[in-house]
Amino acid sequence: MRFINSDPQLWQIRLYPTLEFRLLKWMDLYGGVWFIYTNRFENSDLFETRPFVGIKLKKDIWRGVRLSNYLRQEFRIRSDLTTGDTLTARRLRNRIQAMIPINKKSLSEDNTWYAFADAELFRQVNPDVNDGFNSRRRYRAGIAWRRNSTWTYQFFYGFQRSRSSIGAPFTKEDIFSFSLIHKIK
Repeated sequence: MRFINSDPQLWQIRLYPTLEFRLLKWMDLYGGVWFIYTNRFENSDLFETRPFVGIKLKKDIWRGVRLSNYLRQEFRIRSDLTTGDTLTARRLRNRIQAMIPINKKSLSEDNTWYAFADAELFRQVNPDVNDGFNSRRRYRAGIAWRRNSTWTYQFFYGFQRSRSSIGAPFTKEDIFSFSLIHKIK
């Protein structure tokens, strides 16, 4: 569930089943679909389906610190649940991330606490579609607990800057998020 601090009239629930395939030690392939319900207290609620494919390049460096670059393309299908209007758009996302184990020397050990920080850029593939966020930059920092290979819990603070068109000024939003990640092997 995500709460956006700058807009207290909105909350989201996200479910995103994902297939992950380790092609090489330093490269993972991803595919899946996000299902996102957005409750907007003063406007119509939204439901979004977001199929995606992606590739993550990663490198473990000194003492278990992992650097990664995750590039993905999404096809967004967003429906207004009151009016029935539907918006479709393609978008590219690129996230550069560092993960730092705190109490262990590896991110893959059970009961590992780790910190993470990342920066992500978003770009609409079809700029004629105005979904309200044609250009976005997101920065996050957080802490996570990897209980075991099946369960991980994350809490992060992030902020994003977005604009509705190329010439418009950027607006800032604060994000507080808790994620429960369950992997089925």
